[in-house]
Amino acid sequence: MRNGRHAFVPWLIRLAIDGQQLQIFGDGQQMRDFTYVDDVVEALLAAACRRESDGEVFNLGGERPYSIHEFVDILLGVVGGGSYACTPFPRPASNRHWELLRRFFEDQSVLDWQPARAADRSLRRTVEYTDVIGTTTGETAGSVSELCTQYPQVKAEIDRAIQSVLDCGVFVFGGQVAAFERGVRSVSGVPYAVGVSSGTDALRLALLGAGIGPGDEVITSALTAVATWSPLRTPVPG
Repeated sequence: MRNGRHAFVPWLIRLAIDGQQLQIFGDGQQMRDFTYVDDVVEALLAAACRRESDGEVFNLGGERPYSIHEFVDILLGVVGGGSYACTPFPRPASNRHWELLRRFFEDQSVLDWQPARAADRSLRRTVEYTDVIGTTTGETAGSVSELCTQYPQVKAEIDRAIQSVLDCGVFVFGGQVAAFERGVRSVSGVPYAVGVSSGTDALRLALLGAGIGPGDEVITSALTAVATWSPLRTPVPG
């Protein structure tokens, strides 16, 4: 996470873990809703199993809205200390999110779903995960493990792997793919693994493996790339 332009939660978590001062725009009283991923998954499953959810759009939310100031206080408590400073907004801002937040709670009754994870518990699990990832990759708020910084560390290994494929002349399947599949099986603890050329092919194989065919209903996200739903329109073998 290079900055907070696209998502302020992981950015603040990264800064807090690294012991840097957090910056809050305005007075910190802006209201936001935080939903843990496990709760989102359970809501999606509930929507998939209920006919009354067909064609509906649901706004999911946590157990209650939190102000940014309250969120930061919880975060600093989770990481064991730290500091923050309030900074004026670079341009006029509004707190219109509150009206949207109220709608989240109206939508939950249709699904018979309620978020089960409180913000402090969810934040603690997220911080633990972020800390582990940072320790593994060397990622910090000031030094992000992007491809341009990762590549030099593994350049020799990548170059050797590419050269071995060029030398043997086997560009489809071959020993390298078999070794990759063995590695995936070992790391994942599964009996089978198949290397494919794209995520779209992986989704297509998953549909075939699940026995999904013509006439079956598949629920997917509308907020996604074409490659995600295109396997659903691809004819399956008869």
